[in-house]
Amino acid sequence: MVISRSNYLCKFIISIGGNTMKRNELKVLRVRNGLTQPVIAEKLGVSLSTYNLIEQGKRRGSAEFWLKLQSEFNLTHSEVWKLQNPQI
Repeated sequence: MVISRSNYLCKFIISIGGNTMKRNELKVLRVRNGLTQPVIAEKLGVSLSTYNLIEQGKRRGSAEFWLKLQSEFNLTHSEVWKLQNPQI
């Protein structure tokens, strides 16, 4: 079985566990889909620095950001809520 770099990174992030995994769920979603931060930032209509801060949990995205993310990745409302509220 061949493990791609993105799958390896996802497995590494998930294996860390605990709060780290919770904070990195947005990153895991991005990496699993083979996207870089600049690419996803452009798709979601935000600057790279804004996306980076949202992914790090240092900034909350706008409603428009989360709706675009939901549409881009075909997520349910529940999945988006979990990404918005990783501490729960």
